[in-house]
Amino acid sequence: MHFEFQYLLADLLSCFSSENPDLLPPEYLSELLVKVEDAPAHIQADLMCDVCFSWTKMLLERQQFSVLPTMLAEKLLRVLVRESIYAKGDFKVWLASQGFLNATFNQSLVVALLNEARSSDSTLFFTRHALKGAMALPTRAEALAQRKSAYEKIEYTNERYITSHNENVRALMKALPQGLEAQHKIMLLATMTNVELDYEVFLKGIGGSENVPWLISKFAVDGPQFLHQLEELFGLPATLSEDAQIVQMFMPLVRLILSFRQTLTQGEKLRRPEMLVAHLIAMIKAFFVIYNHPQVRAFDTRNFNYQFLYFLISLSVALVRDSLYVMNFSTLGKFN
Repeated sequence: MHFEFQYLLADLLSCFSSENPDLLPPEYLSELLVKVEDAPAHIQADLMCDVCFSWTKMLLERQQFSVLPTMLAEKLLRVLVRESIYAKGDFKVWLASQGFLNATFNQSLVVALLNEARSSDSTLFFTRHALKGAMALPTRAEALAQRKSAYEKIEYTNERYITSHNENVRALMKALPQGLEAQHKIMLLATMTNVELDYEVFLKGIGGSENVPWLISKFAVDGPQFLHQLEELFGLPATLSEDAQIVQMFMPLVRLILSFRQTLTQGEKLRRPEMLVAHLIAMIKAFFVIYNHPQVRAFDTRNFNYQFLYFLISLSVALVRDSLYVMNFSTLGKFN
């Protein structure tokens, strides 16, 4: 949801500029950096933005006008409340310490996105447009081809990857064929973001979460099978109701889905595919936390909304499957 919050802030700044050209001249808008990041774990928020700090710097450098970021943030929020710029309360936005703008997404936004994704499969999350309100989505093939083309330009086997590992892994990698098989490639990328992964577990063919190719293959089987089981037990609604409740157990997977496109785009721009691999592993592990929970497996509708869970897991399977395709790792998981 980083892009959606970014778009909201851009609309808000534009509205503010039209009313207060002295504080925010229109020519500043194209240069003002609206950077949205994940909020740190100790902060009760999903997203944060420091745009008021760069805005303050602009005013000081160009107009010799000194103003605190908190004052600018307060003015922005007053416009936000007055104009009701964001539709259906997608975000709750507030002023945090020193002038940061923090936000949490509302449940209605999650439900709306799951409903939209249901009709477009994963296309919605691979497009470069806003997730909500896009005039027309590209086809799934077009969206994936564009991302695949960008990821294919990243060289997985160069010295940056090999020299970043410990001596044992470097020795292993240098002994591999020049092409590197898909299993070795993705295991190598996984170890770049998690130094505790034991590469030898993979080489010995031992099953478990440290063996990333094994984990992906297991998800490719268990995910679709669980979806089929849910469909047989509870049926499949065309859409979720807007008041569908999200239980706390589902939230880690929800947050990973909502931040998926940010990771996908950052990995592409920074030429770091290991970022996307780490995100996929986290999604798969979040799935198995739900999948293996005894209360979930009891299939008691008094405890969980299984229709919501179906939509959530269906999208997770699609995102993992299509991400593997984008990175040329489709052979790792045979999704049913």
